[in-house]
Amino acid sequence: MYFDASSPTSHTGPRSILGGSRFAPSLRAALVLSAALAAGAFVGSAIVSASLLVVFFLIGSVVVLLIAGRPLWALSLLVVLLPFSGTDPFRVNLAGFSGTKLLNLLMVLVVFVSVINWKKGTKLPTYATGLAFAWAAVFSVAVFRSLANLETINYYVLEPLSPSEHILTHLVKPFVYFLPLVIVARFIRTRKDAEFLTTAVTLAVGSLGAFVLYVYFFMAGPGAEAKVINDNYMSTLGLHRNGLVTFPIIGIPIILARWFRTRDTLSAVCFVLGIASVGTLLSRTGYLSVPIGVVGYLALSKRVRYVPLIAAAIAVVTFFAWSQIAERLNYRLESGDRNAVSAGRIDTLWIPLLEEAAADPEKLFLGNGRFATGASQMAERGAILDVRHPHNMFVELLLDAGVVGFTILMAFLFVVLWKLKQSLQISTDPAMAEHLRGALVALGSYLVAGLTGRSLFPQLGNSFFWIVLGLAIALIGLAAAESRSTPRETEAHEPG
Repeated sequence: MYFDASSPTSHTGPRSILGGSRFAPSLRAALVLSAALAAGAFVGSAIVSASLLVVFFLIGSVVVLLIAGRPLWALSLLVVLLPFSGTDPFRVNLAGFSGTKLLNLLMVLVVFVSVINWKKGTKLPTYATGLAFAWAAVFSVAVFRSLANLETINYYVLEPLSPSEHILTHLVKPFVYFLPLVIVARFIRTRKDAEFLTTAVTLAVGSLGAFVLYVYFFMAGPGAEAKVINDNYMSTLGLHRNGLVTFPIIGIPIILARWFRTRDTLSAVCFVLGIASVGTLLSRTGYLSVPIGVVGYLALSKRVRYVPLIAAAIAVVTFFAWSQIAERLNYRLESGDRNAVSAGRIDTLWIPLLEEAAADPEKLFLGNGRFATGASQMAERGAILDVRHPHNMFVELLLDAGVVGFTILMAFLFVVLWKLKQSLQISTDPAMAEHLRGALVALGSYLVAGLTGRSLFPQLGNSFFWIVLGLAIALIGLAAAESRSTPRETEAHEPG
C-alpha cells in the first residue's frame, strides 16, 4: 500500500518511534540528537577500528537480507555504509585475495539478491535502459582508451598497475557504485519503497555527519588548520573533505523532502547533523552547493518563508566553525582575479586542456580516455597545475570521453531532469510532489557542485548520485502511474 504522509495512520514507522513520545518536542529532539551523535561516533569508531564485531554484524545482516529476498533492504544497508566505505575494514582484502574487499562482497550479495528476485521488479522504461547502457558504454570506452596512456597514468600513483589491474581498478570496481542506479529504478515499485530508500539516505547522511563532528572536535580539534582537519578525515574515512561533502550535498535535499512529508524528528536531527558536518568539512563547494540546494528546494515548493528560519538554524549549528568557514569563503576572493579565485583552474588548467583537445580532432570527438588530464601534453610540459583531474566534472567528461560521450550523457541526463520537472507539474499528490522535488534538487545540487570538482564517472565520492538518479527514474514512473490510475490500482504491490 502506498505511503501517504497526509494520513494519520501513515506514521506507523519512524514517526511513531521518534515522534509519538510523551516528552516535549524540544526535549525529544535533544534526546534524539544526543543519541544520534553518540551512535554515529560509536559506529564510526567501530568501523574505523576494524572491529570484528562490526564486520560479523554486517555479514550477518546481508545473510538475513539474502534469505528475506528484499533487494531494497539489501541496497539500503549498502547506502548507509557507503560514506564509510573508505575506512580500513573496507580497504582490506579478506583472506588476502584480490577483489575480496568487504564493499565488493556486499555489492555482489546485493546484486545476487536482486538477480534472484528480478521478476519481482518493474521493467525499466526505454529511456532509462538507454541511459544505463550509454553511461556504461561511454565509461568503458574511456577506460579502454586510457590504456594507451597507462605509463603516464602510472606516474601519478604509488603502485603502478598492469593493463589488467588498470581495467579491474578503474572499470570493474567503479561499477559497484553504478549498479544501484539499475537496482533502485527496477525495485522501487510503490511510494512506500521510495520512502524506505530515502530513510536510508537520511540515516547515512546523519551517521556520517555525527562521525565527521566527532573527528572535528575530538581528533583534529576545533581551530586546527584546514590541512590537519583534512588529514584526519583522510586517515579515518579515506576521502578528501571535497569527496565527503558530496554526500550531504546530494542527501540534504532528500532529507528536506522527507521532513516536509513526515515532520518527524529523525529527519530534523539528520538535517542538523548534515548541515553541521558541511560546516566542519571546510569545503567551499559545500558552502555554495548546500545553500543553493536548500533555497532551491524551498523556492520550488513555494516555501520561501522558511528561508530565514533555516538560514538562522544553519548559522547556529555552524557557529563553532564560523572563523574557519569565513576564512575558506574569503580564500583568494580579495584579489578579485578570476584565476586566483578559482585556485588557478581557469587559466592554468581548464583553458590549456580544452585548447589542446580542440587542436586534435580525435581527442576532441572521442576524448583521450580516463585521466586525460594527467596524460595530456600540457601536463607533460608542466604547462598546467600538477593534478590528475581538472576539478570540473564537465571539463573532465569532455577531455575523457570527447564531444560524443559528453553529448550522449548530457542528453540522457537532461531527459531525466525534464521528466522529473514534467512529473512534478502533473502530480496532484503532495507527498509524491515532495519526493520529486527532493530528487530534482539533489541532482541539480550535484551538477552545481560539479563546476569545481567531482565526476560523472562512477566512484565512491558520487555513489549517492547514481542512487538518486535511479530514484528519480522510479519516481517518474510512479507519478505517471498515479496520473493514469485510481489510488486503489496503484496500491497493489508489496515493497521490494
